[in-house]
This record gives sequence, C-alpha cells and structure tokens, in this order.
Amino acid sequence: MNNAEKIEAIIRYLHQIQQNPDVNLPTADPFFTSLCISTVNRAADLLISGAEQEDHHEIREAIIVNRGWDVCPVIWTPMLESGLSEKAVVQELLTIEIEAWYQLIELHGSDSELLTYAECIDHIVTLLEQAKKRPTLFIGRATPENAQFFLKTFAAICIVTGLVPTHQNSYEVVARESFGIIVDEENDALGTLRARGLPDERIIDQLFALELATWKHHQV
Repeated sequence: MNNAEKIEAIIRYLHQIQQNPDVNLPTADPFFTSLCISTVNRAADLLISGAEQEDHHEIREAIIVNRGWDVCPVIWTPMLESGLSEKAVVQELLTIEIEAWYQLIELHGSDSELLTYAECIDHIVTLLEQAKKRPTLFIGRATPENAQFFLKTFAAICIVTGLVPTHQNSYEVVARESFGIIVDEENDALGTLRARGLPDERIIDQLFALELATWKHHQV
C-alpha cells in the first residue's frame, strides 16, 4: 500500500468504530475513544512517513479549533463540561480524527516517501519495548483491560494497512509455543493470565511481552 491507501484504511477503521462504538470499544465512553485514537496515531506514526504525521497533528489541531474547542491534553473534558453527553463526545472525537485524516490525503496524495517493511517492524519493536517498560504513558490507567485494548487496536491498524496480514496467526503460534497460552475464538490471553491468578501488574507485563515477542517473530 502507498501512504494514501494506508490512510484510507485507517479512515475505514475509524468509521467502523464510529458507526457502532458500543460493539467496537470496551466501553463507549470518551476515555476508550481517546485511547483508541491515540493508539491508531501511534501505529500510524510508525507506518507513514514523518512529514505526513507532522501535518496530521497540525491539521487535527486546526479542526479542533474550527469546531469551537480548545486544544488541550484531554480535549474531551471541556466537551463534557459544555454539556455534551458521553455518546455525543465519542462521536465528536471520532469526527475530528476522521476529518483530519481526510484532509491529510488531500494535502499529500500518494506521492510521499514510503517506509520499508523492515523499518516499520523495527520501529514497532522499539515502541513496544518502551510501552512494556512504562505502560501508563501508553494506556493511561494501568489495567489489563486497557493494555489489551491498546495492543489489539495497535495490531489492527498494522493489519488493515497491509503491513502484516498474518499477524493474528503469528500471535497465536507465539502465545502457544512461548507462553503456553491458547488463543482462539473462545480464549484470549487476558482470560488465561487472569485464570492463573496473576496480579494486574504481572498480567500487563505478560500481555506486552507476548505482543513484543510476536513482532520480533515478524523480524525473522
């Protein structure tokens, strides 16, 4: 995929979230919507050239201001304070993000520099190593559910943008062979780790370790 095609895939992904947030988010609230958006952007940072990401940030801020909001670290707080319901805030956050990606395509088209597969994988491994060491910087509240949502969303963007279409298969193999965890339609890593009686901090560490090991598997 060229960069425009990757961005179009990201837009489709965000549209799916927006059309049915009750199904696509753990809880359809501003926190998980913001975590989804920030995770999508972290993944995009590693898949799309740096110049485009700088423009995306500026475009997003301009849209926020044009829609009557202040640019601040937690932009959904003033939205709630203005009287919007949580559901309305969810829609507003996603509308802003989708519009920013649309404008980025119009600005750059498909001619910008492409990152190689190896560059993308190396960047992903580096980011996940950082996230494993300091998870609260990436997931906010340090809960296993937040960690799982972050990692699933991150992987989903890498899949829909065509980087690793077989990621889920690799994840299941690494989980089984290296961690003794069965991942299928009925079982997930979080449920298995909880059943082992591990404390939340250890579960979070293991979830990141499993995802990191899977991406290192892609490096081979």
